[in-house]
Amino acid sequence: MAITIKLSSEERKLITLKAQEAREKVLKLVVKIIRWETESTDHPLNQVIDKITGLEWSKYKTHILGSYQIDNQERIKSKIKQTYETIKQRGGFK
Repeated sequence: MAITIKLSSEERKLITLKAQEAREKVLKLVVKIIRWETESTDHPLNQVIDKITGLEWSKYKTHILGSYQIDNQERIKSKIKQTYETIKQRGGFK
């Protein structure tokens, strides 16, 4: 039996705002990873991009593996490993 909880308009707005903030953080991290992966090391933008921390990389892997659960996990893991190696070669990790 499911329990239905009625939320006020303010509570719904707060929940929506928190979810949007969480999505924004993930999106910024994904963009940061993509920039390190795809742009050359002498690109001017890479001069100002923060390097990727171990915690950020862990969050990225968790997000990617969770987002593509129905896809081939081995293929996804292989792509993550390839991305890691590319970023590592470019000096993108702290």
